Amino acid sequence: MKTRYFFSFLFILVLITALSACTDVSCNHIKVTDPKIAPTCTEDGLSEGKHCSLCSEILVPQKILTKLGHDEVTDIGRAPTCSSEGYTARKYCALCGEVLRPSGTVDKLEHTVDYSNDIAPTCTRWGFAEHKKCSVCHETVQDREFIKPTGHSYVYGKCSVCNFKIKDYSNLYLYVADEGYRFFDTYKNGDAMRKFYEEMEDVLGDFHSNPDKNATYYYNEEDLGGLYTVAKFNYKKYGLTLKEAETAFALLRKDYPIFYWISYYIHWDDSSIRVTTVKEYANGEDRVKFNELVYDGIEEYIMLAVGETDAYNIALVFYDEILKNTSYAENAKGDAEDALWAHSIIGAFTHGKFVCEGYAKLFQLLLNASCIENMYVLGDADGDHCWNLVRMDDGNWYWFDLTWGDSNKDPYKYFCVTDKAVKNHIPQSPGKLGFYFNADIPKRADFAFEDDAVLEINESFVVDGVQYSLVGAGKVKCVSKSKLTEDRVAYNGRVYEIVK
Repeated sequence: MKTRYFFSFLFILVLITALSACTDVSCNHIKVTDPKIAPTCTEDGLSEGKHCSLCSEILVPQKILTKLGHDEVTDIGRAPTCSSEGYTARKYCALCGEVLRPSGTVDKLEHTVDYSNDIAPTCTRWGFAEHKKCSVCHETVQDREFIKPTGHSYVYGKCSVCNFKIKDYSNLYLYVADEGYRFFDTYKNGDAMRKFYEEMEDVLGDFHSNPDKNATYYYNEEDLGGLYTVAKFNYKKYGLTLKEAETAFALLRKDYPIFYWISYYIHWDDSSIRVTTVKEYANGEDRVKFNELVYDGIEEYIMLAVGETDAYNIALVFYDEILKNTSYAENAKGDAEDALWAHSIIGAFTHGKFVCEGYAKLFQLLLNASCIENMYVLGDADGDHCWNLVRMDDGNWYWFDLTWGDSNKDPYKYFCVTDKAVKNHIPQSPGKLGFYFNADIPKRADFAFEDDAVLEINESFVVDGVQYSLVGAGKVKCVSKSKLTEDRVAYNGRVYEIVK
């Protein structure tokens, strides 16, 4: 028993002695291993080390192990298509899995579609969207559709879309031809005739527009009834003969189709000619009302041709509309109506009919207002007659006879034709002075009008296996055996109405 206590005491004494002496260089260290800390991609590590568990002395120092850095790996991205979105490649570390650059969405691509056959609507014309599929993914991207005209958007009288400007239809110079001035430049006494013409032009223009100007009763004419004096003009003071004065007046009457009130009889004496009208138009306030009726009617015609850019189609619009709205004026006996309204443009707006002079004058006036070169022609065609000569887009002149077109089964038999089609139309000899006067008549084309950019009357085309033919302004007819489900067809950049 005493021996056991002795050895226990001895062990404790040795341990206390060792602990009290661990700071001494002769310390017998008890080594403890400091574990290795492996470096990561973003943090340094430590090598294995050792220290004394008694005195904490570092026996083997740990070394810094430099961080590894990311081992970048790039995913494969996906390119976008027209049917699905794509995404950019993702970057991540192969060691730690950290996402270094996230994947991003890439918008779908545009469909691959040919829109060249589409027709954009304008202010006045229909547009057209063809049924279309993407040539890559075959997805339907556009349904077949006809698109209504957008209509004008006026700002201070001018369309902000197409720049069409509302005209002042009371401006007489919109409607004036220049046959008189062209003749005066070539005639030996042309200067004097021009001055006489200009005096009449000023006085008669004022009479037309001024509500305070009234004509006074003058004479009872068998055909027209009471005639009223508008003005007298002294031709002698210009050194003119009566024939020259008649010619100047005839040219003015031709150049101003807007003067619907001028009677077609002329009265003269040894020095003057007298311009007359009838009772209906003698009073200025009455004329103002007629003028408004005429200007409104003209505007309706002009607006129908807005958007047309070639002379052929503009002429076709006016030709069709005049024939649609008017007919030939006959009296109770079935003869041509003698009343003045039937021999001027106003017959179209007050009676819905007139004779050849009215047809030709209204057509002339509308072409003048549209800046299309033309000529009002007097002559003979199985009797006294008036018709028109118009310069087309090919630079050549062609005949138009609305009167004969209106009475023919084929209304276009006398539309834009050569001399051959009107061989029984004999113009008054050019340059022959007098009331029935024509200036020089331009040389006409000796071949039918044809322009690749213009679809002409009766010309055919094929769309989707169906054949159509132009039968009027903006109108076509199906000429093949087909069941049509639509009332319009698009061709060559334009939409046409199908007449069924």
